[in-house]
Order: sequence, then C-alpha cells, then structure tokens
Amino acid sequence: MYRAQKKIVEEVGHDPLERAGELGVLRLMLKFEPVFFSFLELPELLAIIDATVSSAAIMHLQNGFILPSFQKNKTPGVFQNRFHQDFPRVFNGYLASINVMFAIDEFSASNGATVVVQGTHQRMQVPDTAFLESAAVPAEAPAGSMIVLTPRYDIVQGSYFRERPVGNQSSIRLRPRTG
Repeated sequence: MYRAQKKIVEEVGHDPLERAGELGVLRLMLKFEPVFFSFLELPELLAIIDATVSSAAIMHLQNGFILPSFQKNKTPGVFQNRFHQDFPRVFNGYLASINVMFAIDEFSASNGATVVVQGTHQRMQVPDTAFLESAAVPAEAPAGSMIVLTPRYDIVQGSYFRERPVGNQSSIRLRPRTG
C-alpha cells in the first residue's frame, strides 16, 4: 500500500490530493499496484459475493487507507471520520451492495479501526449523533482478516488517535451488474 501511495502522489501531486479533503485515502490502487487485483480472486470473497449480491456483481470502487497519526483530539474533521453511510439507499429489503474491508495491519480501536453502529442499516432515518457515538463499536480484526458489512451501516473511519501511521484496510464495494 505504501508503494501505491507513493506512486499516486507522484502522478497526481500532493496539493490536489490534500484539496480532496480526505485523510490517507488511496484511490486507483489497481492502476499503481496490480497486486490489488488478487483481492478480487480470493475464493472466500467470491463465495460471499455470489451468496449476497450476485455472481454478476461489479466492483463499484476499491480504496486503500493509510491512516495518518495525530495527537489525541487533533484529528481534522473530514467526511470519512464523521458518521456516514457509504451507500445510503434502501430498496425494499434488497441487498444492493456490500462493503468488504481487508485488514492489512491489525484492525483495532487503538489504531483507528472503522467503528460501526449496529442496526443502523435497518433504519430509514439517521439517528442523532449522541446515539451514534454511544452505540458505536470498533470493527476489530487481526491482520489478514476480511470484514463484510452492508454499506448502509453508519460508520466512522479512522477518527482515533494513533501513535504511528497504519495501513489498515483495502476496502472494496460491490454491487449487482444491471442491464
């Protein structure tokens, strides 16, 4: 992931990436590091896709995150570290998309694991911030794990203090192919 990050910065430039208002997000990783294609060949991932979305699913996006470290309570406020749903659409119970996160490093509360508010994927209205903050739990997993969830969950990515940068996930969003 660090090689991909370096190549992205070389091609796009530091200033345009900073203006995007994201923290440590890696876009177009497949262009810069073909190893990320191998994630799409994992039998375990393919079985989950076939069983949930469809055998004709398409990849909507693939992001990597190398979350920078910040002093406690000094993390800049950006979209990814405020509660949000990655795919806030409801189709009468139809599962239209899944998120898959691969823990490259350990995924823990102490190093900035994505926090999830369980049950929010079943609500039409977004709960108030006090509820979200009190009900949030970190999606913890050892390095090498695959975490699958619906993108309708309210989540926060990387909002916590870390002592060092962490390359803690490659995230893939899939949805059914239409037409």
